[in-house]
Amino acid sequence: MARFSSEEKIQAVRQYIDGNEGGQTIAKSIGVHPSLLHQWIKQFELFGDDAFEKRYTPYPAQFKLDVLNYMNEQGTSIRKTAAIFNIPSYETLRKWKVAYETEGFDALQSKKKGRPSMKNKNNKTSNTQVPDEGSIEALQAENERLRMENAYFKKVECLSSKQGKITKQDKAQVVYELRNAFSVKALIQLADIPRSTYYYWVKNFGRPDPDAELKVLIKSVFDEHDVVSGWKSIMKRQPGLKKAQLLLQLAKKSVGTRQALEAYKFHLEQLLEEYDFAVLQLERVEQEVKDVLKQIPFAKKLLAIKGISEISLAGILGEAGDLSGFSHGNSLLRHAGLHLAEASSGKWKGQIVISKRGRSRLRRFLYLATMSLVMNNTEFQAIHSHNVKVKKMKKMKSIMKLVGKLARIFVGIARRNESYCADKVQPITELVA
Repeated sequence: MARFSSEEKIQAVRQYIDGNEGGQTIAKSIGVHPSLLHQWIKQFELFGDDAFEKRYTPYPAQFKLDVLNYMNEQGTSIRKTAAIFNIPSYETLRKWKVAYETEGFDALQSKKKGRPSMKNKNNKTSNTQVPDEGSIEALQAENERLRMENAYFKKVECLSSKQGKITKQDKAQVVYELRNAFSVKALIQLADIPRSTYYYWVKNFGRPDPDAELKVLIKSVFDEHDVVSGWKSIMKRQPGLKKAQLLLQLAKKSVGTRQALEAYKFHLEQLLEEYDFAVLQLERVEQEVKDVLKQIPFAKKLLAIKGISEISLAGILGEAGDLSGFSHGNSLLRHAGLHLAEASSGKWKGQIVISKRGRSRLRRFLYLATMSLVMNNTEFQAIHSHNVKVKKMKKMKSIMKLVGKLARIFVGIARRNESYCADKVQPITELVA
């Protein structure tokens, strides 16, 4: 909004008083809201030509409090109150009101503006010194602190006896109720809540919950029909026939709508068509993967290992490339970022961990293939059981050792073009020992 000089304001007011034009017409011609023009008129009626003179005197805190009390007692609007007390901007009065409601009387105290003087820098410590123990100021401060703690904990204890658990919202409510009696900063510190939390709840105090009626209705339906746990808890893993039956049972007891059934049926048909199309695409991709694997010389021998599927092998080959190009299985592990590394600096030595500096998806495919072997392959099951029960390894450490063994088996078969031999994986005599 454009700034207006005192002469321009007086001219607009006199134009209204002369009665040649209405208030809305004058306000529109000078580009202001009609309510602001009426505020100027009110100020001019009360203070005459002196109403629009610029003043730089700060308002004392008691004057601000008197203005706010007058507005509350008389029921006048912010604009009218600003005009009565000749406050140039009603926004100033609005800021006083918000500050007093949130932080109490301390927020009305005027604060020095600008950068602090360098002369006061050396005297900063002397000005903020704690009063001597036993002095009148120290006793007064201690008495004020005890009064504040007594009032705060009394209100908190009253709330805890009613509802049991005290939330941050309850603490903010207590601080808000005591804001006029004590410092808000000290109360927030005593309540041990962030300032942002306090101001958030102050902003939302008194606002009705838009979903209150809906929450009551939902709770009544749940209590009436004894609704069991929701579908999300059931569908955490892959769906199946049993889970589909559970979902049907849930649907019979759940809250639903009987309107627009045709639209829902049409939408469900669309979802089923999308599912069928996705299944068809997946089948085509899997068939393409199988055709490509047939062209790789050593792929058939790798697939002969019980527990290795075509998809997992395709994932490994897609990330690693030609396995016969690796000199050793450890090279494949390094390519996947599964080699060991030590975090050290100078004399300090850290823990030896997997580096993870490689292809993350190759690590994932090797891990999934190893897990499949542990569940389906007899040799890998025996090695894993021996590691866990006899060598007392942690299960994940045993799995990672088996990932290394799988990498060496893959590279050995690809380089030498030989078939998988179960006896070479782990001799039976070694496991027995």
